[in-house]
Amino acid sequence: MEETSRFDPWVDALMREVHTSRSVLGVPAASLRPGDPALDLGLLLHGRAAETPIGVTGGGPALDVERWLRLWLAGARTLELDTDQAGRQELRAIEEFSAAVAAVFFVRDAFGPGSEGDRPTVVQFRVAAGGAAPSGREPSPARFQEHVERLKGMGRQARRLGIGRLVVPPLPSGVADETELFGEILLKEVNLDVVFEIAPTFFGREAFLALQEGLPPALRSEPPPEAFQGALPADEAVAMIRRLQAYAVRQAHELSVRIAPGHASGRAGYLLGLRLAEMLRARLGPELVLGFAANAAAEDAPDLLAMNVAPVLLRADAEERAAPEDVTRAIAAVQDRMRGVGARNLPDFVIASTEAAREAIQVAFGEVSDPFRDARADWPEEARESARRATDDIAAAMLEATQRRPIDLARILNDGVARLHELLAPWIALPAVDDHLHRVAGVRLRTRDLAGAMATPEVVSRVVARVVDEGACPP
Repeated sequence: MEETSRFDPWVDALMREVHTSRSVLGVPAASLRPGDPALDLGLLLHGRAAETPIGVTGGGPALDVERWLRLWLAGARTLELDTDQAGRQELRAIEEFSAAVAAVFFVRDAFGPGSEGDRPTVVQFRVAAGGAAPSGREPSPARFQEHVERLKGMGRQARRLGIGRLVVPPLPSGVADETELFGEILLKEVNLDVVFEIAPTFFGREAFLALQEGLPPALRSEPPPEAFQGALPADEAVAMIRRLQAYAVRQAHELSVRIAPGHASGRAGYLLGLRLAEMLRARLGPELVLGFAANAAAEDAPDLLAMNVAPVLLRADAEERAAPEDVTRAIAAVQDRMRGVGARNLPDFVIASTEAAREAIQVAFGEVSDPFRDARADWPEEARESARRATDDIAAAMLEATQRRPIDLARILNDGVARLHELLAPWIALPAVDDHLHRVAGVRLRTRDLAGAMATPEVVSRVVARVVDEGACPP
């Protein structure tokens, strides 16, 4: 009781400030929205809304309740407590983080829905994988079970805080079946969405060396042997991730992947992370929900988002402390790039950021048309022709819009779907009609996913060339 009471004076002062001054830690309520309010940075992460794609991960002693809140005020809308980073101070770090989460929700609710304080936020825990024995020995079942029980306890605490995600590295056992079982336990028994954090060494030494090809010596490294403990062949790992994704859906959860820096630091870790993201995109497709926490700087956020990689987490640990100013710079960099391509929201930004935008739109509408062609044989002829013309018109308008500035694909799609509804109203009860309307309505986000995947090789190639030309070296 005495330990938690240390927050009372701080909470009392915060409540007085919010209610009497309409401000938070000196920031006026009217200034709480990060960046340019004319540009929408909102996105969905695991079905939860986040106001920006920028987040912060850390757990060192410097991250007290006020620092967490200041990072949020700057625009970090994914807040992640890294319990591994907290180490022996884990209990205190959890208390500081829990108090900060409560403060965030209090501030958000104090100003009322739809007002300055309504700021959707994603909060999550990151924990180290457990259950494995030291290198060269068999994993310990007792240690594994102990780790699972600990995670169940953290899951209960996370749900009380409104946390719906657990970030874990795969088990360091080197056995795909064991890692898969671990993922199934998290999804079913811990009852949270799961983010698997994968480092560049996860696929073994040969794959790691391939990620380093073409980099200058200053940006290469030779990880210690233990960095490859638990490595899996790429084919096995990819198949495992696909199975876990399907299992997660059956459990009404989601499994995604996040890039971790592993042993590498600074720009070397960032470039390896980029190349790992490219590899995962190529193997797991545009549907993969992919986040990034591999030493990105604030200025790197636009490139990652152009690849449809989100959230982008800045590190706030003892070695590389992300300050509120870094979060502000990341948001400003993203919005500057959005203005440059004429996009006013993130899906349009991803689509507009690649030269393959037209191809992505064509592929997305092709996916809509194929089942439509098969199903519409039993439609009345008038319905078939109306649907075909309207769908073709929507596709043509979106293709044309990619050449104009500003881009507003959402408006074009909404107007087109409304027209499609009107035309098909007499046949709306037909299952094939409802299915077609649903597919057309989802075509913009599908285009975003395809465009991000298509952009990934060009973005990675450009960024690596730029960093190498600049002669960047790890700190």
